Formats: sequence, structure tokens, C-alpha cells
Amino acid sequence: MANGINTSRTVIGMESNSTAFILPSGGPPLALPPSTAPSETAFGINDSGKILGQFTDGLTDTTHGFFLNGGVFTILNPIVIATVTHAQGMNNNGLATGFYSVEGVHQHGFL
Repeated sequence: MANGINTSRTVIGMESNSTAFILPSGGPPLALPPSTAPSETAFGINDSGKILGQFTDGLTDTTHGFFLNGGVFTILNPIVIATVTHAQGMNNNGLATGFYSVEGVHQHGFL
């Protein structure tokens, strides 16, 4: 599933085995979440190669957003008590958009 592309034609998304991918794949693999993640997907990539996405933490059964910049992985949660965070897109200034939920039902947008 291809979810995002930048002007360099770098494509990001999720493979059928629930792991995130980046194409062309000439570089290193995406340094994504810990091995406790049964599912991960990349949703957005900007022109400088910064990537946004989400992963499920298999230990807590919560879904977190992530930001990947130059191999450095950072968890994104717009508020501390969010149990579901979907980081969807990012512009070339590094502003991210998405949505989160604290109980899995009501969704709130974030920037």
C-alpha cells in the first residue's frame, strides 16, 4: 500500500506483512519502532526525506505516531493520554497533521 510520495519520487507505505517501506530502496531500511510492534506504516514524506507514520505497540495495544528523520526515530503523541495517534502528513516546513483519540472512539485533529 503506497501512502505518500515526495518530489524526488520517493514512495513510502506499508507492505502486506504490516511493515513500513520506502522506495527506491537503495538506502538503509526504515529504522522504525521496537520489535514489540506487530504493525507499522509510513504515511507521509516531505522533500527533505522526513517521514511520518504510525505503529502499534504490542505490549500496550496502543497506536502511536512516529517521526523519522535521518535514521532517528521519535514517537509522536499530541497529548500524553492518547491511546491512538495517526500521523498522516507533513509539509516541507516540518509541520505535521493527523488525528488522535484517548478512548479509541472520538477523534481529534492535530497540527
